[in-house]
Parts: sequence; structure tokens; C-alpha cells
Amino acid sequence: MKYRKSLRKLPGTPDIAITKCKIAIFVDGAFWHARGHEQAPGEQVGPHKEFWQKKLARNVERDK
Repeated sequence: MKYRKSLRKLPGTPDIAITKCKIAIFVDGAFWHARGHEQAPGEQVGPHKEFWQKKLARNVERDK
């Protein structure tokens, strides 16, 4: 399956677009950098919670 990244000809410029299937995917950057959420990093994640808490905390540290 072919896809395109940041296809500007589509409204909103989706992060990933699969034009043949008419699918547009928007990735929530605030999640990956633990911004815009009232919860602590990783608190909103269910499965593999410990892994995600560590990963998001590392992302926040790297961003600083």
C-alpha cells in the first residue's frame, strides 16, 4: 500500500495520506511530547503503562 507524508494538497495537511483508500491520518504531537494534557505523562495510556510513562518522560526531558 502506498502512502504520502504531509500531503499539502489535502485540507489540513494530514501527516499520512493513503489516497487510493481516501484515508487521512493526523498524528497528535501533543501526546508524544506530553503537552496539552492535564494528566501526568503517560497517565492517559492504558496498556504497557510503565513503558509509556518512561518514554513520554524521556521525550519531555529531550524537549527541554
